[in-house]
Amino acid sequence: MAGVPIVLVTSKTRAEVDTLRQQMGLTDPFIVENGSAVFFPGKNLPFELPEEEDLERDCRLLLGCQSIVVRAKTEGDRANPGPTA
Repeated sequence: MAGVPIVLVTSKTRAEVDTLRQQMGLTDPFIVENGSAVFFPGKNLPFELPEEEDLERDCRLLLGCQSIVVRAKTEGDRANPGPTA
């Protein structure tokens, strides 16, 4: 089936998916970390991405928030638990 894209969608990290894509010879977009980010290999997209990040070899559309933001919020909540019921 030539011309049919294979888009990996996984909970794995980009590094893990990069290895798998290389082994399989895939060049299509891929989705990582339970939908937190979509990567578009290469730089020649036929459309613009909102909040696009131009990486060294790919473009990334970030849909989730980074773990450092979640950790900071969680630590802040622990430091200031607020009133209890």
